[in-house]
Amino acid sequence: MDKPVGILTRDEAKALGLQRYFTGRPCKHGHIAWRAVSNHTCWGCISIAKRDEYAANPDKSKQRRARYYSKNREAEIASMRAYNEKNKESAAAKSKIRYTENRDTKRAKAREWAKLNPGKRRAQHIERKARKKSATPPWYGEWDIFVMQEAGDLCVRRGEVTGREWHIDHMIPLRARNASGLHCASNVQVIPAALNMAKKNKMILTQPLEWLKHI
Repeated sequence: MDKPVGILTRDEAKALGLQRYFTGRPCKHGHIAWRAVSNHTCWGCISIAKRDEYAANPDKSKQRRARYYSKNREAEIASMRAYNEKNKESAAAKSKIRYTENRDTKRAKAREWAKLNPGKRRAQHIERKARKKSATPPWYGEWDIFVMQEAGDLCVRRGEVTGREWHIDHMIPLRARNASGLHCASNVQVIPAALNMAKKNKMILTQPLEWLKHI
């Protein structure tokens, strides 16, 4: 007799290097779910046990989860990205609900982070601006991110020393009339905010240190 579709024995799962298998039969508590290859435990029973453990000692569960995430950060991020990519609509809906339920707390945390990391905040702002204008090249990488963050920090340091506001500027504007610069490390400079606002999308101050002639 052929095996029903979806049934996977423990031995077959072991041979495939899987961590769980499926018999199609209920466990002693009535759950029809996957079972762990290591100890035959039903996934439904595992979920209930974890829920009860969390309810009894949430801090301990959070600490264990944080330790696991710290040790497996890259794999966890990849897994979350894959899940969100596969479930875009539901992931977006859940994210919106979480934000709505914790809006004030999230905004307060964001303001506090921005206050403690003004350089990174400036870099984030220019990143969003560039993405909106589709100016980020496909080869944009770690070096470019590093330069943007350093530029943001330099804005803050120069501001503290001079008492003036400084901006991260794209030497070749992202949307000039006859040119479109890229958002990358080789196309940014830190200049006085007044010069940046006067420049707008004009093709001026396009060479490194050219701005020094105008202060």
